[in-house]
Amino acid sequence: MTERMFCFTLLFLVALSGCGASWIDECADVGEIHAICGVQNPEDLAVLPDRKHVLISQFGMLDGSLGGGFALYDSENDRITQVAPVYEASPQIWGSPDCDSPPGEAFSPHGIELSERPDGRFQILAVNHGKRESVEWFELLNPYQPGKAEIRWRGCALAPERAVFNAIASLPKSGGFLVTQLWEADNPGSVLTATIESLLAKFGFADGAVQRWDGQSFSIVPGTENSMPNGIVVSDDESFFYVNMDLTSRVEKYSTSGGEVLAFAEVGGGLDNTRWSSDRSKLLVATIRAPMYEYMFCLGKVQGACAAESAIVQVDPLTMQVRELFEHRGPPMGAFTAAVELDDSLIIGSFAGNRLIRVPML
Repeated sequence: MTERMFCFTLLFLVALSGCGASWIDECADVGEIHAICGVQNPEDLAVLPDRKHVLISQFGMLDGSLGGGFALYDSENDRITQVAPVYEASPQIWGSPDCDSPPGEAFSPHGIELSERPDGRFQILAVNHGKRESVEWFELLNPYQPGKAEIRWRGCALAPERAVFNAIASLPKSGGFLVTQLWEADNPGSVLTATIESLLAKFGFADGAVQRWDGQSFSIVPGTENSMPNGIVVSDDESFFYVNMDLTSRVEKYSTSGGEVLAFAEVGGGLDNTRWSSDRSKLLVATIRAPMYEYMFCLGKVQGACAAESAIVQVDPLTMQVRELFEHRGPPMGAFTAAVELDDSLIIGSFAGNRLIRVPML
């Protein structure tokens, strides 16, 4: 048995000795926390241009064994609508020439990014684990008429061999994107692999990085290796990016050309996705504060909700000062993975379960 495999086995057995997080069945409001029912694993979120609707990435599984898809949350009518992507015969206009067929029903989205291209068209970039490990391009049609919204597949780029992607941030001015690579794995995303790789990262065995797509190929952004990066966002002028480093529980600031960390914020916990506030002046960071053994058994569950203690914190991108906005454990939902600001509320998602929650902004 190799040293790495021995560590795999030992750490997994240690994790199994813990107790799983309590699971919540009822989907109902608790105080000022409003439960929004009827989704599947709403792992990542993006606000539509009308500022009234939220695009939801309905996570499947890292190994693609469970499919997912897109949904829209209508904040005015408090309603969830499923939006199936449209796959045309020859739709490819973006992406890599060697990735010219859609994932179809196997599509299993993870991190997403909605952005406006220089020509005014709206694109959705989605990390995909179904059928292949890839980034998929979609076009959002009728973005200011969500009742008539269509999502059409427009191309893809295959991930480097053994890479397991997570979150994504577009670079519309330069035509590319940044994507976080959690780790490398032969069996890229089984629950066992995800658990073991996460544990190994905590003990310094990480092989993650931030990857950059330049329109032709992927390359690692210098300085981001071995850090198990998760959520990522880019500044409006594309000079900087901010990435959640799960290994160190820090939000780190880099130049988009790479290099040393320019600044960082100590947040604590298992950092997941980051989104910009509505005025794009602050970062909204989701962090799970419960120990891993409390929430890893929530993976793959689609009914109910995980109760793991979590928080949404605000980080100032200039000073890197941290302010807690909302902390919670238990009903109606824990295990936060993303938050967006809508009107005077936070809409919060999770990697497991059948609901979002909406809480007042403080």
